[in-house]
Amino acid sequence: MEAASGAPGERDVVAAIVPEDAVRFSPESVFGVCRAGLEPNFVPTYLQVVDEIPKTASEKPQERFLASALDADRSRVFTEKRA
Repeated sequence: MEAASGAPGERDVVAAIVPEDAVRFSPESVFGVCRAGLEPNFVPTYLQVVDEIPKTASEKPQERFLASALDADRSRVFTEKRA
């Protein structure tokens, strides 16, 4: 995904997540854990909630399917709310 900043050559980090409990899923908690444990350039800009991660026969994630789902269903995409 191209960067929300519009900077040429930059891309936003998107984390695809399959929550164990969709009812109790908290995007704010996930962003907090990411901020606490990751370098700033690895913290996702977007969290994409999916039912499953599409994989190849060799178990590698198929990013193109995640990217098309990201564009198709924005209701399951979260950004960090900052004060």
